[in-house]
Amino acid sequence: MALNKSVVVLCRGLVCRPRQYMNKRLLKRAAIEEIKLRLQRRLDSFLDGVIEREEYTAERARLMSRKKTLEEQKGACAAGRADWLEPFRN
Repeated sequence: MALNKSVVVLCRGLVCRPRQYMNKRLLKRAAIEEIKLRLQRRLDSFLDGVIEREEYTAERARLMSRKKTLEEQKGACAAGRADWLEPFRN
């Protein structure tokens, strides 16, 4: 089924066209992959004794939080729902 170019999709409360919608999903996927690589590098640095536990755990928590946020945004866009409509659903 072909999408009509005039069709719009609600994504995180913003109206975006299908092409922009796909670009956002791809950008979020790329950002998630980058975070996974950074997490692996941090783990390797910690295990090699290059960084201390406190620094590792703080950076890991920050990166995991960012990753979770991006995954939720990607899922919301994929589902085509707007967060501001969620309180109205039963």
